[in-house]
Amino acid sequence: VVETTKAAINSCNFREAEEKIKLVRRITRILGHRFQQISLDNSNEEKMKEQSGKIVNSVDELEKQLESVLKNVVNKYKEIKLSGCQFNPYASNPPKALYDKLDKVMQIAATSNYREAWEEIEGDITKKVRDLLLDAREKVTNSNSRESEACIRLCESVLNSLPEHVQEILKDEIQQCREDIKYEIENALKEVEQVMQKKNVQDINELLSRCNSNQEKTIKSGVDKMAREIVSRIDKQWMDGETSEALSSMEELYRFKNTFKKKMPDLDRYFINARDSLSSSFDKYQKHIITTFESVDRGTTGLEWTEKAFDFVLICLEVKTNPTGDIDPDELLPLNFNEKIKELDSKTYNYFVSLQQRFKKSMEAMNVEELHAVLNVMKTVGNEGPFLQKVRAFMKKKTVCGISDDSTFKLFTYSEMIRDLNSYLEKMVDEVIGDGIINATTKANDVDRERFFNQVKDKLNFLKQISQLKGHVTNTQKLESCETVLEKEVQDLAKKNAEISKWNSTSCSEINLYYKCFTVMQKNGILLNVMKPQIDAIEDMVKNRVEQIEKDAITDLGVEHVLPRLLSMKEISVHIFDFKAMVDKRIDELLSAYKRHNSKNGMSISLLALQLEKDPSGIGYNVALFNVKTQSHGIDHVLKKVETKGVKIDEAKLEKKYEDFNTIYRKLIQDNLAEKPTLSMLVSNIKMITRGIEQKPDNVDWSATIRNKIPDLMAHIFALWTLQNAQFYFDAKGADNQDSYLLQPHAAQ
Repeated sequence: VVETTKAAINSCNFREAEEKIKLVRRITRILGHRFQQISLDNSNEEKMKEQSGKIVNSVDELEKQLESVLKNVVNKYKEIKLSGCQFNPYASNPPKALYDKLDKVMQIAATSNYREAWEEIEGDITKKVRDLLLDAREKVTNSNSRESEACIRLCESVLNSLPEHVQEILKDEIQQCREDIKYEIENALKEVEQVMQKKNVQDINELLSRCNSNQEKTIKSGVDKMAREIVSRIDKQWMDGETSEALSSMEELYRFKNTFKKKMPDLDRYFINARDSLSSSFDKYQKHIITTFESVDRGTTGLEWTEKAFDFVLICLEVKTNPTGDIDPDELLPLNFNEKIKELDSKTYNYFVSLQQRFKKSMEAMNVEELHAVLNVMKTVGNEGPFLQKVRAFMKKKTVCGISDDSTFKLFTYSEMIRDLNSYLEKMVDEVIGDGIINATTKANDVDRERFFNQVKDKLNFLKQISQLKGHVTNTQKLESCETVLEKEVQDLAKKNAEISKWNSTSCSEINLYYKCFTVMQKNGILLNVMKPQIDAIEDMVKNRVEQIEKDAITDLGVEHVLPRLLSMKEISVHIFDFKAMVDKRIDELLSAYKRHNSKNGMSISLLALQLEKDPSGIGYNVALFNVKTQSHGIDHVLKKVETKGVKIDEAKLEKKYEDFNTIYRKLIQDNLAEKPTLSMLVSNIKMITRGIEQKPDNVDWSATIRNKIPDLMAHIFALWTLQNAQFYFDAKGADNQDSYLLQPHAAQ
């Protein structure tokens, strides 16, 4: 019985154990009473008492064992940790099974230790379940609904392991907890929904800073969606060409991602993509301006595209110039924005400068075709209008990118170009009319005269062609009047020629000058319908005059009569150089007639020559003739005729040296020309120039110092020579070509 009782205790069959213990105690009492009635010998009696004592002790031990097992069971359940479990820890030893055993023994047991044990276990389990429910609530509060739901399910699982009366108690609590959690979750999500619907970024960020995990997940999802909506809006705005709106949306996205950067740093990717899109668009428009600036005038489409590109750039510059709020424009705009703006500034500057240069060069070169092209381009890009306004705005705003504002540079506009063109044309007309036909240049020599009228021809052709550009040129009447004025001057000169009554050196020089001017003008195609009749008239007039003198001389072939006629004819030959061959032939014929008439007098020709030599005007004529011939060949003619062996001369350098010499020489003549010149100063200057220069025939040194002095030295030497022989100049006082009576050096000298 004792052994079976032990087995019942170990298996927690407390009722069976209690009943067996009662049985043992009853048997012990019965046997003990029986032993007192039956007398046994002493030895057997002692043995019986001993056995009876052992049984009593065994019963006491069983009671102690039962009490120990009960305590261990209580401790075992108390040691179970419910929090943190994924599965029901009571499933292997359900408390309701233990309760069934304890409930049976509690009905018969005289002691209350079983009830106390169960109440202790029940209280422990109840507390653990309630603690777990509290934990579930906290997990919802801390944004972990998944773990909260796991706690509820664990409580429900534990509930199935408990006695019915405990289930009744905890079931309602679990259900209430579930409903509370559901309400809390729904309420939290409702708060999120309300805040997200308003789309107030600051309110959303404030909620995000204090929300639970469920709310955080929903908020982050909503914020991400808002970011994507902004990006979609930006993409559409780029596509629709709404640049300002797109940049405003980018600023919104910039603030948006900065607001949530602590909680949602990955929002940067949306801004980076948007910035890349901006950079791509900016590069496209900037490159368009750079590559198509030269052809912007070729149609309205190109101009509109370039205007659109400038609009885009200007809006970006506005962001750089006037950033709003906390916007850092360098973070918003492309990384290489400043460099691209500098490149665009350089292109814009060079483009307008190149147009200005092309305009000036085409005017100077009198290239009407090129000038017309430049004017057309400038009318497109430089006329007052949207395009020019955008370019001006760009040049003004570029300084925010570190580009210095060049105060000396001003955009050359179409109106300024037209103003300069008309001013240039009017000045050219005034110069052509002011210079006229007879002037210092046309009086100088054949080379200068040829060059002058060649330039006049170019100017007249230029004025005639440019006057056709009525869309650009304003005062075309003045341009067209230029030839009319020149034609009137020709007629006035012809009239003056026709009125010459006294043939002397002055009148002959005038005739010669007019004839040369008219022939050069005809050669250059100037006033062709006027020139030929006037040239023919001069030729007839000279021929008639020579024939008249010759006829008059033939009437009396005496020395005294022939001599003045020969001098008159020679005067025409010398001063009207183009008729020299014809006049000299007539002189030869007259001399032949004179010789034949005076053939009996062998000294007739000698006497005539002696008389001609004595005539002072004869020497003057010879000097003038020499000068006319030498001065007709300028430095250009000489340089073309210079020949060297194996070495090419530097024509430009020689021409420059000659010009230096000629300038000094002319100045010295002008300052010192007098009937009794003081030449000591010139001599002293020559000595000063040559001081320290010593040349030996076998060792000539052409140092840079010596070479640089040559133009000055030669100018002084030739000036001294000219002034020493100036008497012929003063003898010819009153003559129009008085300068030709000065001995002057040939360019070759």
